[in-house]
Amino acid sequence: MLKTLSISSLEDVNLSYKQFRNHVEKSYRDDGRNLLDSNLILINSKYAANGINSNYKKIVEDTYKSTVRQADFEGNLEGEKQKITKWVSDKTKYFIPNYKSIVTSDTIMDILNVIYFKGDWAKPFKSKYTKSEPFTNKDTSKVNVEMMYRTFDDELKYYENDKYKAIALPYKSLNGNNVAMMYLLLPIESSDVNIADKWNNESMEYKYKFMESIRQTPTFYGKVCVKLPKFELDIENLIVKNLKSMGIKRAFTNNAEFFNMVNDMSLKIGNVNHRAKIKVEETGTEAAAITEVVMLETTAVADPMPKVIKYFYANIPFLFVIEDVESNVELFTGVVNKM
Repeated sequence: MLKTLSISSLEDVNLSYKQFRNHVEKSYRDDGRNLLDSNLILINSKYAANGINSNYKKIVEDTYKSTVRQADFEGNLEGEKQKITKWVSDKTKYFIPNYKSIVTSDTIMDILNVIYFKGDWAKPFKSKYTKSEPFTNKDTSKVNVEMMYRTFDDELKYYENDKYKAIALPYKSLNGNNVAMMYLLLPIESSDVNIADKWNNESMEYKYKFMESIRQTPTFYGKVCVKLPKFELDIENLIVKNLKSMGIKRAFTNNAEFFNMVNDMSLKIGNVNHRAKIKVEETGTEAAAITEVVMLETTAVADPMPKVIKYFYANIPFLFVIEDVESNVELFTGVVNKM
């Protein structure tokens, strides 16, 4: 997992997260911007006697500010699922009110992370300029959508190369410094609806350099006319296949090395669920995501290594990234498949 994420050690992960969390607590206030990161760890009460590893518990509580508690997955599975639904609803400010947990009675440990973001545009779109216009879907079908419009004059970052063009829409802040940004990417050719395929096929180095170029480019001297559809996405997927295709494989087998979570038990990842929701309109953006990781006990017989399978994200006309400016942490990334 560290190799896939290009990280040298767990200590680096913990330190980076601690620094990011401290930055969030200082930089995001209730001034039209809001960023909340919440963590919850549930241990099956049947195995509570083993006890969560003390070092692991200290790290998740002190560094990740995670709540750790027992859960009766065997005797009251539906009740525990309802508690998870309420926790997700509360932590997303009711933006995701109906999350359905994937936890089972066999679960040893359930790990949940929620991130919630709400930000007003620094330069909002005026609703009087929003009108119905056609939008071309990935399958080339057309549909009329509510299209927002604004002309930015010497106040917007714009970057392009021979393949893509991008803009950076800042979110409002009290002191005038950009804390969060939405990046929007389109193909240079207006008839090209395969941007997701092409972007996913670019090398990590290429994508990093492109994103770094839009971050570092100065404010465009001139006018940038922007049309952006109002949209709302609510997507949920089991992402085990995606993680395996990225190279994370052993973590799902009996050869996994999650030894330091529960005392005297060896765990593996049983399932991973991810749900993301985003709403973009004239005034700004609201977004939330929940990731749930179900941990199971390993068995004596090792699972065969799965075959390598390549998977691609849905194909769409444009890509978006919501990013924290100071850390370059991508809070949300997504695609709009169709309208």
